[in-house]
Amino acid sequence: MRINKDFRVQNILVGREASGKTFWAERLGNIYAQKGGGVLVYNRGMPSDFSDYEEITFPTFSEVERALPTKKARQFRRFPFVPWFEYRGQRIPMHLFYKFSRGRKLYSLRIPDRKSESAFFRAMHFYSANTLFIFDDTRPVFRYGLDENHVQFFNAKRHSGKKLTEAARGVDVLMLFHGLDKVSPELYDYTSHITMFAVNRMPEPNHIDNSDLYDLVRKAKSEIDKAPKYHYAQINLRGKDPYTYKIFKPVKP
Repeated sequence: MRINKDFRVQNILVGREASGKTFWAERLGNIYAQKGGGVLVYNRGMPSDFSDYEEITFPTFSEVERALPTKKARQFRRFPFVPWFEYRGQRIPMHLFYKFSRGRKLYSLRIPDRKSESAFFRAMHFYSANTLFIFDDTRPVFRYGLDENHVQFFNAKRHSGKKLTEAARGVDVLMLFHGLDKVSPELYDYTSHITMFAVNRMPEPNHIDNSDLYDLVRKAKSEIDKAPKYHYAQINLRGKDPYTYKIFKPVKP
């Protein structure tokens, strides 16, 4: 995999349990880190998944508020973003996240409230670049739709890192789901690819709200249903050959 600075990817990775999707995501993360990019798994599910990743943590809105002097706390309330992260008990300023994450494989458990999580997305838009974000247990993160910081993060993937002093810009996104019926419909608007392993069922047509995409997914699923285990479909929505798909054999370890 080459980190393409001119075309940033947002990929919905879907498959039922034991279909091969997590192994595929782990392998992609390994390649990304080997190429010098950072990898952050957000809301990691099973501890056995992404097991060689290092944990970092992000503060909540109230933790930041209590830690700041009064004037800065007022500024933070007007324009909230996560100003630091923690690694092995050390507090590291967020503007160093890009340098810190290069070539590393990191994970974070989910930030426990939506307001704090929204501030996290704003901070990542400001200070992350050449980073692969893997949303492991994606459904609960976007269960209630997208707020303005989610939209900014996804819609401006190429420009992420806008407050860095370094020239690096842009992130890639991988979102894991058990089925396409579990995907928040708004996410399709920002998606460039769907990587589909075996799934139990098709979503209702109005869930995708795009008849061409629905027909494409239905055809790809029909082929995957007949293919040997761990085969998958790569469905292109943007970039080269949009609205096409191809069936691939299982990835090698």
